[in-house]
Amino acid sequence: MIFNQSPGDNKTLSNSCMIFNQSPGDNKTLSNSCMIFNQSPGDNKTLSNSCMIFNQSPGDNKTLSNSCMIFNQSPGDNKTLSNSCMIFNQSPGDNKTLSNSCMIFNQSPGDNKTLSNSCMIFNQSPGDNKTLSNSCMIFNQSPGDNKTLSNSCMIFNQSPGDNKTLSNSCMIFNQSPGDNKTLSNSCMIFNQSPGDNKTLSNGFFSVLIVTFYLRFY
Repeated sequence: MIFNQSPGDNKTLSNSCMIFNQSPGDNKTLSNSCMIFNQSPGDNKTLSNSCMIFNQSPGDNKTLSNSCMIFNQSPGDNKTLSNSCMIFNQSPGDNKTLSNSCMIFNQSPGDNKTLSNSCMIFNQSPGDNKTLSNSCMIFNQSPGDNKTLSNSCMIFNQSPGDNKTLSNSCMIFNQSPGDNKTLSNSCMIFNQSPGDNKTLSNGFFSVLIVTFYLRFY
């Protein structure tokens, strides 16, 4: 899937790849469940095996492998990462336990989180006490959501009280409150309306998009 592409972007994608908000002239090649967000022009990046790059600076020409991620890098860094853990901008009092390629970004104080096996938590609110396992990701969650995710799931910009259960490579973007959706087996839902209560399975896409915006703070 490619969203908001610019003219002249001769892109090649294969096997469940996604590119968001690319700049003109970025002749990118991606394979095997890769994602690139908000790239700068001239970055000609090559990614493989579930890699993600967010908010990169121009001229970085990064190579990543094996579930690595780079966030908010500075120009000229030319980084190579593989199979390791990263912790950025943690707050004092965060008694965290991480193992096997985990990452925690911009956590709030008092979040006693336990993560294992390539999990990620971004911009969580204090008191969320989340448990994640097996390549899960949670972005911009609201306090009190107490979500449980497993097996390569992703949730972006969820509303409080949604209590969603996802499994097997599912993704939900910009859902409305009260949607209580169940998805399985490589499904995607973008910008759904409240009260839709959708059930999807086996590689379907429900894309209700006119203009798609994805922001990370």
